[in-house]
Amino acid sequence: MTGLKDDELVVRVQELLAPYGVARHRLPRGYGYFLDGRLVASVGKRGVLIRVGHTGLAQAMRSPNAALAKMRSGATMQSFVQFAKTANEGELAVWLAKAVAVVRR
Repeated sequence: MTGLKDDELVVRVQELLAPYGVARHRLPRGYGYFLDGRLVASVGKRGVLIRVGHTGLAQAMRSPNAALAKMRSGATMQSFVQFAKTANEGELAVWLAKAVAVVRR
């Protein structure tokens, strides 16, 4: 994925999460993907926010497409990583599957 428009990224993430029964909901600044009421990932202007859990944070941060997720207040979100819109589909698929596993624990 190189520079997908926001709506294309929303569809792509939805397709990658479809096998897991994840529900998509409109959020004020994008779309959120939920499983059992817990956020798995979201898509917004900054890319794809993916739940990696505390134990997956260091591994996820090794990707050149990943950055620490920050709230608007500037506080770091300890269990989430922000993947750039330019992250490739394979990388997103792996981390989205891991996000589902984290939520199911």
